[in-house]
Amino acid sequence: MSKARSFFRAVNLESDIEVPDRLSHYQPTTRSLPIIEAVLGRDPTLVIAAYGSGKSLAAGVGALIAINDPRSRDAVKCILPKVQRVDPEAHQRLSQRFAARGQGRAIILSGHIADLAREIGSALGAPEKLSTLERVLNWASANLPSAAHLAIVWDEFGRHLESLVAEGRSRELDFVQRLAEWAARAEAPTASLTLLSHQNLLAYAGGLNQTSRNEWRKIEGRFRTLRFVEDSRELYRLLVDRIGERRESGTPPLDSRLKGAVVQRAMEAGWFDGAADVNEVADLVEGAWPLSAGALQSLPRLAARIGQNERSLFSFVEEVDLSRPVGFEELYRGFSDAMRSDVGAGGAHKRWIETESARAKAESDVEREALAAACLLQLGTDGERRKLSRAALEVAVASRGIPLAEAASAINALIGRKLLLHRCVVDDVSVWHGIDVDVASRLAEERAKRADAFDAVAFLAERRPAPIVRATRHNIEYGTARYLCGRYLLSEEVELQAEGSAPDAAPVGPWGDVLYVLAESEVEIAKARGAALASPRERTLYVIPSRPLRVVDAALEVACLEALRADDNLLAEDPLVSVEIDELLSVARRQLDLAVHRLTSDRPTDAKWYYAGAELPVTGERPATIVASEMMGAWYPKTPLIANDQLMRQRVSKQMNTARVRLLMRMTESAKKPWMGYGRDDTSVEASVYRTVLANTGLHREGPAGLWGFAEPEKVQDPGLKLAWTTAKSFFQEPSAEPKKLSGLVAVLTGPPIGAPSGVIPVIVMAGYQAFARCVSLRSDGAYVADILGFDANRMFADPERHEVEVHEADDGTLLYLDELAYVFAHAKNDEEVEALRFAHDAFAQWWAGLPNGARRSHRLSQGAQALLRAAAEASDPAAFFLRVLPDLFGGGRRDFDAVVAVVEAARDEIDGLVEGYLDEAVRVLGEAFRIGNDNAVQGMQSWVACLDVDSLLTRNDLRLTDKAILRVRWERVIS
Repeated sequence: MSKARSFFRAVNLESDIEVPDRLSHYQPTTRSLPIIEAVLGRDPTLVIAAYGSGKSLAAGVGALIAINDPRSRDAVKCILPKVQRVDPEAHQRLSQRFAARGQGRAIILSGHIADLAREIGSALGAPEKLSTLERVLNWASANLPSAAHLAIVWDEFGRHLESLVAEGRSRELDFVQRLAEWAARAEAPTASLTLLSHQNLLAYAGGLNQTSRNEWRKIEGRFRTLRFVEDSRELYRLLVDRIGERRESGTPPLDSRLKGAVVQRAMEAGWFDGAADVNEVADLVEGAWPLSAGALQSLPRLAARIGQNERSLFSFVEEVDLSRPVGFEELYRGFSDAMRSDVGAGGAHKRWIETESARAKAESDVEREALAAACLLQLGTDGERRKLSRAALEVAVASRGIPLAEAASAINALIGRKLLLHRCVVDDVSVWHGIDVDVASRLAEERAKRADAFDAVAFLAERRPAPIVRATRHNIEYGTARYLCGRYLLSEEVELQAEGSAPDAAPVGPWGDVLYVLAESEVEIAKARGAALASPRERTLYVIPSRPLRVVDAALEVACLEALRADDNLLAEDPLVSVEIDELLSVARRQLDLAVHRLTSDRPTDAKWYYAGAELPVTGERPATIVASEMMGAWYPKTPLIANDQLMRQRVSKQMNTARVRLLMRMTESAKKPWMGYGRDDTSVEASVYRTVLANTGLHREGPAGLWGFAEPEKVQDPGLKLAWTTAKSFFQEPSAEPKKLSGLVAVLTGPPIGAPSGVIPVIVMAGYQAFARCVSLRSDGAYVADILGFDANRMFADPERHEVEVHEADDGTLLYLDELAYVFAHAKNDEEVEALRFAHDAFAQWWAGLPNGARRSHRLSQGAQALLRAAAEASDPAAFFLRVLPDLFGGGRRDFDAVVAVVEAARDEIDGLVEGYLDEAVRVLGEAFRIGNDNAVQGMQSWVACLDVDSLLTRNDLRLTDKAILRVRWERVIS
């Protein structure tokens, strides 16, 4: 195994190129020499080989020959003779380059390169100010010696691709394409670009949607693909040697007769690099046992096709159980996960689906072995389906130690049940693959159909809502739950906002907005950034990607795949289509999630945050939550300090809403009571709301002489709450030309600088109403609100635009006039000092409700009394009735409130007297009708009724049962 360890000794090109002797152990093979020539050539080349295949070592040797400086010549001199023994023609070409003595340059890249331009510029010594790849390459063309060759070797290129996929930056592969195009055209110096990868580009695109994979496929087409599948006889011998070291001594050998048949058919199939020597093939078959000859043949190609770190050909040999036969079943299961995830165009995923579907119907281990063998032997190196003869399939199954007849019988059974297809004319066996619907083409058609009308913002808002940004530190400090409301915005909409928004344009969110801009090109990013810096919108932050992010493209991919998944006609064409679409949809959704995360992360690496014409310091170390807290502190410095986190928020729970309703009801009834009637030990939710919002803040307190009530604003200690309380007082006490919208007060209280949460607004506003309203009209949709019980008052704030308050002059004369009217109508005194207009209206409504209809229509009243009744019947608004109609009727249009009260009182007395007159008249009429005296009308009526023989009346047949029941009840009531 020492030879194997030398042959596959790990190489780190970045460091070993500086010490050429570390590469001198290179052992040339016919498979690896083309890599050396690719490094010295001019065609951009993608070298694909499994781990441990020696591709990096071969590329390093090519770089040494390209450099051709004194340090590298000794190592090259050791290598060239070994090349002579393997390929004389290649030896001649390399020797000519070596003899030219013209020194070149080599740039060794490795793994993920975040900034390709800077990396190449640094390696070449270009000025740091050259920040773009084009400028660096132009500098190289102008400043490197014309005779030199510039060899660019990118080792572990797959890691770069993995990073692009993981970070959602798949478009940056375009930089590699530009570098390849430059290398192909370069003349002075000539240049080469050699990418070393374990798989083709599309194999790394498993996390990309179909559109991105199509773009990668186009870029891959720019490269000459050199698939370094080291399936030479040397490699087979190395594998056999390692198996021999691990094989247990008691392992039963392969049956000699079966071995002969396997050897013969393996030679006919061209296995083991076309070995034609019977003894050599026999040694390989016997030495590999208990690994079957078929598995040995497939292992190197399979590892090169879909191999991963943990599944390279040598690691498979190290992990497999060699105490029993190992065939295609074990090989298939060992690489199953890698096949399943190989979803790129030409990937193994679809073959895996087909095989899994067939294997689920297999009836024996031999049938499963045959299906696994058919799957793996047909996998081509570039995604194509390789031809597999029936004879080759039979020997592949039999090489596990299964008799040929049994293997042939199992294959016949699979063909009979159509799990395997045998095309007899061309002798090709394959796993059944249905109608083979071209999902990629269907997807492209669906994208073309939907692209123009696709609403990315609406789609993302529904499927991937933009995240909010919480102001954590600010919320802890002020006891709130503030956040920036996230929304998506197209780049062109940012420009429209900058051009058409008014400076006072308010955000959509309650506290502020953060707009995540969807920009998918450098041009869109530049325009969006300029518009964001010029935007006049208040409390609106813009998040713009620093490099193109394909969020819209990824969203369109998901939408199209979902449409295909819902197409029953498409799914009916092939039972495997739904499985393939599901896998593609899963990948597309992951890519969308990644792209959205890169744009919306509060610890951004690929986006910049802007506000008020400046870039905000939002970084991975300083997340957006910190900036949001600073913004909230600047926008809402007068936030009331109320220690109730369940109420200091935009939406409250049902329990908290019920408690709020009950508190509003309590305000109307018990504002003058100590602690508003709540006991000091009351642990109810509504009592907690009262204490935290009203009592502890000093809004409701004990005043002089032990009287309780609401405080004046100057008595409130907290500056923010004092400002809110002052605002409420002005709203309910200062008259205006037009009624004031309740929404206007809410907007002031919730907007800067107060920013009270919606949950506490009803309590503050209705407390302000109870405290400061002296003479106001509260209307909903233009109609006077007769009752403001807790529920109704709470409901007003769900849509405050529908409600308005008209503040009337509340001088002493007006208030005394309204109080006197209340006493006139209901003998009620406003001892609680509630709002005077409502108190007068309630008294009037009480009197009016007890007035008989006859009195309202009577013509026996004076003109003044009739005028009062007509005005009362037509009144719809108490303010107009008390403050305009009555003074016009009874005060001569003047503010002679004393005269008005006197006339109204006289009219009310007349109306009430009319009702009493009606009663006296009724008694007189009854007395005359029944000939009873007027001294005691009730007793006389009872005496008359007692004369009736009710029992006899109840026996009459002409009376219905209901008549008899009524007669009995009425008679008993009168007698009693």
